[in-house]
Amino acid sequence: MPRKKTPVFVPKYCILKGCNSLGHVDGVRSSHITLSGCPKYHNNTIEYFREIREPSQDLQPFENLDEELSIDKQFIKVNEPCLDGLASDADILLFRRAQQKLASDKKKEVEDHLITLAKLHGMQKDKKPLSSQVFISPLPNTTTETPLYTENNIKEIVFGDWEMQTWYGSVFPPTIACLPRIYICEFCLSYVPHLVGYRRHRLRCKRRFPPGNEIYRKDKLSFFEVNGALQKEYCHNLCLLAKLYLKQKTVHEIDRVSAFIFYILTKADESGCHIVGYFSKHKAEEQDLPPATFNNLSCVLVMPHYQRQGFGHMLIEFSYTLSRLEGRLGTPERPLSEPGLLVYRRYWRWVLLSFLQPYHHKNVSFEVISAATGMTTKDIITTLLDLGMLKYMRTKYFIVNDKAKIERILKEVGEPRPDRRIDTSCLYWLTELAPVVSRSESPKNV
Repeated sequence: MPRKKTPVFVPKYCILKGCNSLGHVDGVRSSHITLSGCPKYHNNTIEYFREIREPSQDLQPFENLDEELSIDKQFIKVNEPCLDGLASDADILLFRRAQQKLASDKKKEVEDHLITLAKLHGMQKDKKPLSSQVFISPLPNTTTETPLYTENNIKEIVFGDWEMQTWYGSVFPPTIACLPRIYICEFCLSYVPHLVGYRRHRLRCKRRFPPGNEIYRKDKLSFFEVNGALQKEYCHNLCLLAKLYLKQKTVHEIDRVSAFIFYILTKADESGCHIVGYFSKHKAEEQDLPPATFNNLSCVLVMPHYQRQGFGHMLIEFSYTLSRLEGRLGTPERPLSEPGLLVYRRYWRWVLLSFLQPYHHKNVSFEVISAATGMTTKDIITTLLDLGMLKYMRTKYFIVNDKAKIERILKEVGEPRPDRRIDTSCLYWLTELAPVVSRSESPKNV
C-alpha cells in the first residue's frame, strides 16, 4: 500500500528565534520567510541591506503590511557566523551584494524554506535521503505535538578550558548527539557526555600533542602532519568536531579519513600543544588531476576561540608552501565555505599584488606568476578580473600594473602579522616529491 501522506504545515514566517519576519536581504521586499532572506540571520539590519543595494537597480518602496504577522513556533536559534575581520570592508560588501542577488530568486526561496522545514522535522522516519517531495509532520498547533529533531542538538561544547557554542550539526553517535552540551578532550579529541567523566578523562589522558610528525616549529607554533589511514579514530573525531563549525563538511568526508592527510596547527604552553586549527587535503593518489596541479586543501578550520587572529592566513600559506616544495600548483577544493572564500580572496590578493608591486618588466606570463606564488592560472585570472587589473585587447591579455592602485589595495588588505607568516627555515618535511626539505633548500616566502 502507498504510504499515507501526513498534512503539510508550511509556516509563512521566519523560523529564526526572535525574528519578526520584516524586511528582506534583497533590500526591496517588506517581509521574508527563509533564512536566506532574513537580515537578522545575516547579522545586519533591514536598513543596511536596502542601503547596499546596487544604485543601478530600481528600488520599489516597501509594501505596507495590512495585518500583523502571526508567528507561532520558531526553531532556529543560531545566526550566520560573523564575517567581520575575515576580509576587507570592500570584499564583504561585494559578498553581501552577491547574497542579495541569490536571495532575490523567489522560486529558490520557497524551495529553501521547504527543505529547511523538512530537515527540522526529521520528516522521513526511515532516514532515507531527501526526495523532491517534502512531507512534514502534523501541524504543531494540534493537541499531540510531535517532538522536533534538529541536526544540531548539541548546542555547546566544552573544549579544554573553553566553552563554545556550536554553529551547525554533526554526526556524533545518538547517545551523544541528543545532549545539549558535550565535553571534548583538546588533546586526544575523545568526546564525553558528562562533566564527571570529562574530569576523570583529563586526569588520565596522557596525550599532549597530535599523533603525527611535527614538521614545523617556530616559537610556540607548530604544524603536525597526521596520516588519516594511520590515525583513523583521532582524525574521525577531528572531523566530527569540525562539522560543528563548517556548513559544507559532508558525512562522506568523515567516513573516508583514510584518504586524507591532516595538518594541525598548535600553540604550545606548559600543559601541551593546543589545537588552533587545521587543514586537510586528499592524498595525491586520490586526486584525478594533472600532475602539475594539486588540490592542496580540502577543508580548513580555525577554532572559534582563535579566529580573527591571522591563523587562517597562516594555514593557507602553509598549504601553498608545501605545494611549491612538491613542484606543484595548488588550489583549494570547491565549493568553498563563505568564510573560507573571503579568507582565500584576501590571501590571493595579498600574494598576487605583493608579486606585482616590485615588478617593473614589461612582459610577464601566467607561468612566471604561478611559479612565484604557487597559484593556478585560473585563480590568478579570477583575482585579477576581480581587481579590474586584467584587460583584453587585440587578441591578447594585458595586466594593468598600476602601482598606486596596488599600494591602495594592499593597504586595504593589510599586512599579515609577522608571527603568522611561514618561516621555511623552521620547516623539515619528508615526501616523495620533495624527499628532504632542509633549511638550505627551502624556497623563499612570497
